[in-house]
Amino acid sequence: MLFIVSLTCNISSEEISQDFFNYLHSVSCFVKSSDGTGTGLFISKTNGNTYVLTAAHVVEDARKLFSSKFDRIKIQAFVFQDYIKVGLKESDAEVIRYSSNKVGQDLALLRLCQKNFTTNSAKFYMGDEKDIRVGKTLIHLGNFEGEYASYSFSQGNLSHKGRVINNRSYWQTTIPIYFGSSGGGIFNFSQECVGIVTRRFDSTLNLCIPINRVRDFAKTNDCEWIFNEDCSKINDKFVEDKYD
Repeated sequence: MLFIVSLTCNISSEEISQDFFNYLHSVSCFVKSSDGTGTGLFISKTNGNTYVLTAAHVVEDARKLFSSKFDRIKIQAFVFQDYIKVGLKESDAEVIRYSSNKVGQDLALLRLCQKNFTTNSAKFYMGDEKDIRVGKTLIHLGNFEGEYASYSFSQGNLSHKGRVINNRSYWQTTIPIYFGSSGGGIFNFSQECVGIVTRRFDSTLNLCIPINRVRDFAKTNDCEWIFNEDCSKINDKFVEDKYD
């Protein structure tokens, strides 16, 4: 039996600037598969291709029976002006990297079918994850309860590191997270993604995949190019990692 102790932490009064708000909106999207919904992060390349990093369990229901192929995923990006939603862009997307949520990293990489969909791209923390201390204030933008509360901000603290479940290490946070948040980014105040939302136990007791595991996923699945601007090593062929 798994016992998780959650300590209530004071939330920082640090405010999110409008630039930060605009940035998180510009790099986040709504992910819709056959029956699942979640959040994802845009990764744009100079060759016009746009990719989305999300949680694998968000798209797993789109997998064809007894096959490594997936049905197409729908990606939606809302356009905002002065905090108000004023438009919507849509594109189909294909799964090109997949690591199962049951025995892998619970991460997936999608490629949008529409060229030049966006030039916005999430920034990832590339420092030593040990420098991200327990108690650190972090930010999340997710599509809470699906599109009914899409693009909602929440803020909380990193409350535990190294929470091990099924031989996988997670970070525990007090950030309020709801259904539809999965696959969304956890950000520091330098606007860098430090983790990906994966599991919800309670509204303020949740788990994310830490950035070091995101890097492991990229290395194992030949997609470390998501962290830099080099397009020469991009391989869009489907890869399913060794854990599966």
